[in-house]
Amino acid sequence: MKSHYYLAQALLPQRHVGEALAEAKHAYTTCLETKDSSAELIGQFILKAKQAQWQARETARLRELNSTLALVEDMLNQQLDRDKQDVEERFTKQEIGETGRQEEIDELEKEAESRRENIRKAFENSAVPDTVERIVPDWMIDPITFEVMHDPVVTPTGVSYERTSLHRHIKAHGCDPLTRQPLKYDMLIPNVALKNACSDFLDKNGWAVDW
Repeated sequence: MKSHYYLAQALLPQRHVGEALAEAKHAYTTCLETKDSSAELIGQFILKAKQAQWQARETARLRELNSTLALVEDMLNQQLDRDKQDVEERFTKQEIGETGRQEEIDELEKEAESRRENIRKAFENSAVPDTVERIVPDWMIDPITFEVMHDPVVTPTGVSYERTSLHRHIKAHGCDPLTRQPLKYDMLIPNVALKNACSDFLDKNGWAVDW
């Protein structure tokens, strides 16, 4: 177990986030199987690794947006040059006069600038994270620690808790946190649906780890 966890710790700073997360999950599973007290610590590391994974994807997304914006603006500038060249050719052929030439060029430049501004605003909106998603849903929060869950289990009363925090509570008190009725480890059931929902939310909103 420790070798996987130490490897995960070494991989994360090197930006091998996927590998670090895989090693940490392996160590976490081993802790649960052996009832090792390091499970909670490794669980916290998994959340941090998920956050790093999200940050890496977000950085790549913003880099791609900037690259695409530069390409689109370059295409707009090329189109403007072609349109202005067309005006110049018409002026050379005396199809339009000096006044008409200048008016058309001014109008083309005005339209091009307007398009650039609209495109920049659209890209800026795409670059800014959705502020609505900056709220962590209540169903993700562990009732004991009030932190984001990543491995929830459900008690016989139907309430879900983060596995390691509930294990710690049972070890200390031997009862259900809500009803105070006797509770044992083997009475807990993994809440797979909730775990998948938490994982999906964190994949898209890594900032939630520091909520």
